[in-house]
Amino acid sequence: MSSFTAEELSKARRLKQQQAQQLAADGAWEEAVALNREILEGASNDVQALNRLGKALSELRRYGESYAAYSRAAELDPANQIAKRNLQRLEPLKDQSDEAAAAERRRTQARQSMFIEEIGKTRLTELLGLAPNETLAQMNSGDAVELRVEDKQLVVYSEDGLRLGHLEPRLAQRLIALIAGATATARR
Repeated sequence: MSSFTAEELSKARRLKQQQAQQLAADGAWEEAVALNREILEGASNDVQALNRLGKALSELRRYGESYAAYSRAAELDPANQIAKRNLQRLEPLKDQSDEAAAAERRRTQARQSMFIEEIGKTRLTELLGLAPNETLAQMNSGDAVELRVEDKQLVVYSEDGLRLGHLEPRLAQRLIALIAGATATARR
């Protein structure tokens, strides 16, 4: 019978946390669910594991389970902004049946490692003319979108063809000019 020191247990727990984060970064959501549940078996009040579990379940379109994980995280840590934000996002989807969610077409997703922020080259913006919350709640970071030029606006659509909103005019005009330039160059 072997016994582990507190230091060894702590190291093993940190290793599992790092593995869970890597699984999420790789988009291995089923494996991330399993590993975070394993972590929670040993530490049922691990708020970070609950947040990771909620994210993985949401990516798998298991909205009710995701909502439950985030609810538990918010219950344990009422100041948990990650859980609060996701509970609001999932509210319209939490009662969707697993069958309906499973029937949804899987969206193409970019890995988080593809997003590189460079000072002076990266810009965050908010969409204008947003779609209803039920539509937006189904979108996750990394989901592929399509940009379409419509009446001097740059409109954002989901892979499923749902209109999500449009970019603010100044940014839209710069991107439209870049798109036009790239298209002209490709034709040569």
